[in-house]
Amino acid sequence: MLCAVPCLKAIAILRIIIITDEHKGSPMHYAAFATFTVAVLAVLNPVGNAAIFIGLTANRSPSEQRNTAYICSIAVAVIMLISVWAGPWMLKAFGISVSA
Repeated sequence: MLCAVPCLKAIAILRIIIITDEHKGSPMHYAAFATFTVAVLAVLNPVGNAAIFIGLTANRSPSEQRNTAYICSIAVAVIMLISVWAGPWMLKAFGISVSA
């Protein structure tokens, strides 16, 4: 669950971008935000990952658990950013279109 922190920050940033856009309050922006939020939560699966995290760190002290969660958050954020930046290039390299 703590690994979803970068995801929640990304959602907050996207929400700020949507609200400050010239079409503020447009239903389409809220639909895009809702779609983005659901997609990110489906990919990250915070409920399932929280159970795995608790199981793997049950024998650790609370400070070690926080440190592990922090490292996990950074790793997830880096992986998501690399995927966003390299994803279109990878799809193009394999000849896959987004509509596929």
